[in-house]
Formats: sequence, structure tokens, C-alpha cells
Amino acid sequence: PARWALLVVLGRRDLVAHRPGLGAGSKDTHLRLALDGRNPDDGMTAVAYDKGAALLRLIEQTVGRARFDAWLRSWFGRRAFTSATTDDFVEDLRANLLGGDTALQARLGLPAWLDAPGIPPNATHPTAALFDRVDAAAKLFATGTPAARLETRAWVTQQWLRFLGGLPEQATTAQIADLDRTFGLSRSGNSEVLFAWLRIAIRHRYEPAMPALEHFLTAQGRRKFLRPLYDDLMKTSWGPAVARRVYQRARPTYHAVSVATLDTIVK
Repeated sequence: PARWALLVVLGRRDLVAHRPGLGAGSKDTHLRLALDGRNPDDGMTAVAYDKGAALLRLIEQTVGRARFDAWLRSWFGRRAFTSATTDDFVEDLRANLLGGDTALQARLGLPAWLDAPGIPPNATHPTAALFDRVDAAAKLFATGTPAARLETRAWVTQQWLRFLGGLPEQATTAQIADLDRTFGLSRSGNSEVLFAWLRIAIRHRYEPAMPALEHFLTAQGRRKFLRPLYDDLMKTSWGPAVARRVYQRARPTYHAVSVATLDTIVK
């Protein structure tokens, strides 16, 4: 449960982070995704996963774990080896879990979840106790505590991501170097942690991490990593030259879907 709570909190953070990037009035934060006349890939974000998971948690909390689990098992039994649409989900939910309980349906507010942008106000607010010491460590580091004095033993990936995400926007060069020297972040074998660290390195133009950045961009094919890193580089005064040089070499190795996205960034 403690590790699961970390994932829930991070999912909520990612969902909040998606909203400004999708723009006001965008339907890409609707769960009933509108793809008519569009390239389906244009609407593929983490919103469906994070907002969808938040809706399922709300349903579970509202009806109770026992009722929710029974309905979920029956849903998979009825839908085995078939496809289902959003309308199929709503129809099944109302028929086999909510019944004719209009008050319960009103509490869930399905229209706001399915056909409105952003996060509905009745969404649950997840917390994670394992993040408490991470946040404390981030505050200590921001106020001058050396990295070697931080208590990071047994931290898992999600805790490292929380720590890196909580660093000051304008940390000093000495602080960035201290983190790298102490924790070997530029040599991390964890792609998620390395990705988060490289974004920080770009923001601070931390030269010792540039070889790791170039290797990552040429060895990694996932668009979820490539797009933000190239975008970060292109937004700096010094990064476009680096981005274009690396992209020219790496482009033939990328998937066509990634290329279609990155061509619009690395101009």
C-alpha cells in the first residue's frame, strides 16, 4: 500500500502538469477522447491513464471496496476477449453497480469526468507517507545541507523522482555538482531517474552531464523521454545547436511516430 500510494500521488501530479500544456479548451483532458478527423497519435497522452485511474478510485471510495471489486470482476467476465467503448463502460456501470441510485450517480458526476477538461472537484486527494522524508530532504538540501548528509537509503524510483522534482528552479552550480558527485545521477541506470536529472542538467547548463544527455538521446527511443529533452534544449540559448547535431545522427534510428513529433521541435 505504501508503494502504491507513491504511484497515485505521482499520477495526480502528472495529470495536473498536463493541463497547461494541452491549452485552454482542449478536449484532450476529456476521458471521452475526441479523435474524429485527427491522427490518433495526437491525442495519446497519460491523461487517459491518470484521470481514468482517478475516476476508478473515486468510484471505489464512493461505493465501497467490496461492491467495487465485485463489479470489476464481473466486468472482466462479461467483457473478456472483446473491446469496449466509453459508452459501454457507463452503461455497464449504471446497470451493474449504480443501479437506479440517482443520488449515487450525482455524487460521482460522470459527465464532468468524461466530457469536461481538467480534474473534477470531487476527485480524491491522494497522499503518501513515504514522500514526507523526501520532501524534508529536499528542503534541507535547498537550504544548504550537503548531499552526503541527506538520508536517502532505501529510496525507490518514485522517491528519487519526487526529490529531483522538488529541487529549486535555480539551484547553484555547486549544488548540482554536489548531487551528481554524491549520487552519481549522470551515471544512473534507471531511465526515469536519469531523464529527470538530465532535464535539471539542461536547465542549469551542467556541462558534466552533457555526454550522458547525448548518449541518452541516441540510445533511448521512447518519445516520452525524447520530446521533453529536445524541447528543453531548443528553449535555451545554447541548446539548439546541440539538439540539431544529436538529432541529425539519431533521427534515422527513431520510430516514425517519434520522428513526426520531433521534426516539429528540432527545426
